Amino acid sequence: MYNNGSELFNLPVSNFRQRVVNLFGVKTNEKLVPIEEETPVVKISGFVVKPEHVKKTKPLQFLLVNDRFIRSRYLNHAITLAYEGLLASQVQPEYFIRLEMNPATIDINIHPTKTEIKFEDEHTIYAMLKSAVKHALGQFNVMPTLDFEKDASVDIPYSYKEKLPVFPTISVDPNFNPFKAESKTNPPVGSYMKKSNPTWGSIYSGLQEAVDTFEPQVVESRIFYRGNPTNYNRLIPKRLFLLVKNI
Repeated sequence: MYNNGSELFNLPVSNFRQRVVNLFGVKTNEKLVPIEEETPVVKISGFVVKPEHVKKTKPLQFLLVNDRFIRSRYLNHAITLAYEGLLASQVQPEYFIRLEMNPATIDINIHPTKTEIKFEDEHTIYAMLKSAVKHALGQFNVMPTLDFEKDASVDIPYSYKEKLPVFPTISVDPNFNPFKAESKTNPPVGSYMKKSNPTWGSIYSGLQEAVDTFEPQVVESRIFYRGNPTNYNRLIPKRLFLLVKNI
């Protein structure tokens, strides 16, 4: 490779991994995690860099579509999302990824530099690329780990530390007996009887030859308990004449 007549690179024929190592140093080889996924839509191959080796500034990001270098913030976001939980905030992943697909499904004429491409189905490419990177990281055990030696109390929010558990209280009536049959009591007799002040203090009955007298309150009580008694009428009415002084 030459630039203004000066030789920049003179590299032997090699595979993609060797080419990356030849360009960026021998130590790069141990930092790479291989990717290999093939679908009817796209073939994804190449390498991503292990999270612990990612540089904080000027990350190496190379995305090739049909061996043409492109820039795509959209696809870069898919790769970054696959690293979720592995990189610190504001740190970008490093990768060397090749996408091979049908040329009829892409358009390279949307930018003068030919470094931007329009995909026929960019949402599918996004999902497949994210899945391929995440699968590669998981396959080589490059995933977030749980620290079981960590004191769990540091993860408890302050607002929950001072709160004690509150248990519900149950109030019980000590006099309640669920096996006791409900008793039905009648109100006092006096509540059904109307208090009256008659002009006489006795009731006279002419059912017998003699005159009988009854206390009104006693009669009312008797009627209440016995219900409606049977009435008997005399065959021949008999008049009774009383003197005022005898009443």
